[in-house]
Amino acid sequence: GTCLDSIEDFKQLIGDFPVDRGFYNLAFEGVASQVLFAMYIAAAEELGFSRSKLRGSAGADPIGSRLGFKVEVFPVEAELKLSADVLEFCVKNMPRWSAVGVGGFNCRGGGIDAVDEVGISLAAAIAYIEGGLERGLHVDECAPAISFFMASGIDFLEEVAKLRAARRMWARTL
Repeated sequence: GTCLDSIEDFKQLIGDFPVDRGFYNLAFEGVASQVLFAMYIAAAEELGFSRSKLRGSAGADPIGSRLGFKVEVFPVEAELKLSADVLEFCVKNMPRWSAVGVGGFNCRGGGIDAVDEVGISLAAAIAYIEGGLERGLHVDECAPAISFFMASGIDFLEEVAKLRAARRMWARTL
């Protein structure tokens, strides 16, 4: 991990890396992920990069954090609202950014099986899209701003089947 306490820390982390051509994965959990995401944007802009050109993903998945890490900072309604805020901001200002990284991996680490991982991940993604729809966004704007981070266990065939089934169910859901 990296200690990031200020915009200056982010500017030092970015350094000479061309953040408008690379891909950053901000793997922060809980509500801190939104605060650190804002600091990342501010640092990139101070270094001369346009937020609309930044590419990457944030791990802002309060449902996955609750189930996988047992992290409960705020009531779930407030955390879902904050996730919808970030989703709306990214759809409108950062089209190349994945606003929500649904963490099935985190839930799996909390002790669930592959089937439950898919179910919880899809339910979480639907909840985030519903938050965007409530703000007047279209599903075709919200869906590309959501990514999935799934676990891969030791049973290779089960994991392949899980990922194929998840992909198919997600496509049908949309």
